[in-house]
Amino acid sequence: MKDLIERVKKECAGVFVQAGQLLQKSDDPTFGLEGKKSSTFIYIATPWQHLPKFGFKYLSFPKRVKRLVRTPDGFETKELIEELCVVHFGLNKKKVRKELEGVEKTGQWFLERMIENNPKLNLEKAKKDLIDSKEYIKWFEEKFKDPTVIHIELFHNYQIIGNRELTQQVIDEFKKNPEKVYEFSKSILTPANETYVTETQERNKRVLIYDLLGKPREVNYDLRGGE
Repeated sequence: MKDLIERVKKECAGVFVQAGQLLQKSDDPTFGLEGKKSSTFIYIATPWQHLPKFGFKYLSFPKRVKRLVRTPDGFETKELIEELCVVHFGLNKKKVRKELEGVEKTGQWFLERMIENNPKLNLEKAKKDLIDSKEYIKWFEEKFKDPTVIHIELFHNYQIIGNRELTQQVIDEFKKNPEKVYEFSKSILTPANETYVTETQERNKRVLIYDLLGKPREVNYDLRGGE
């Protein structure tokens, strides 16, 4: 697992956000990202953005994944405390492009409103906060030829984007030994979050793993006595 963790840190990108927040806080840990890529990342990597909300494929999802896709913030506190949920899925590149273009347009709109309200605004400085969607897409597609995501809900959640070959190895390790999700999380997140991960582990009763790209597709692991 140690070697896989080191590969993830070098080859993947990830962000940790508080549940229900659209924007990550400045002190939320990230890796494999810098500057504007970090603040934009959360808009392109969530399961509710990339997994269908209707149709045959949606109907084939496990119940917990259906709920995650349709109501990402709709879980009861008890569920989030007792269950650690992990989902492995593929990214839709067209959706990534569309989301990034939308972020750029929204940023441009806000900049125009700011200029209207404050003609003395330092325009060059303000423009630096905008993303260039073409530049971002180019970076993304060069870095991730076969992009997939591991979404992990530790009450708050984090997403890791990586190429399929690597993320599949990670999720396969989780399926063999679900408790390794905690070891992985402690290593990936900043040291300040280690206590938080430990406390989450102590509260959890189950680890639910949904691998939408490989088999077995679902693992329901009881932390009190195995599967």
